[in-house]
Amino acid sequence: VNRAFPIAGEYAFFILTHDLGHRELWRTDGTVEGTAMIESFEQEGDHISNELYPAIDSVFFQGQSAETGKAIFVARGDSGGVTPLVSLEAFENYAALDSAGVIEFDGHAYFRIYSRDEAD
Repeated sequence: VNRAFPIAGEYAFFILTHDLGHRELWRTDGTVEGTAMIESFEQEGDHISNELYPAIDSVFFQGQSAETGKAIFVARGDSGGVTPLVSLEAFENYAALDSAGVIEFDGHAYFRIYSRDEAD
């Protein structure tokens, strides 16, 4: 899996970091016309992880927004936008979307959330 530009569906995804520290999630089909920003993480408290995990036609990632708090998000290249899938606020000492990433099986995407205490 190409972690720098993970490919999901018809698009490659990447994160653009500005000098001021805010970050943006982008997708491209390799053309100027097919390149677009999906979401900007620029509000106080917003964050997107460095790791994007592709599955089906989407990328999954951990992040944080002022509205949702810490969560696992999904971004679909064709429709744009970012949707929170699972809030991580209720989990203590959790780990999610680790090196196992997101597994695609039979048209569905699977990932795990577990206590770091259990991993020891």
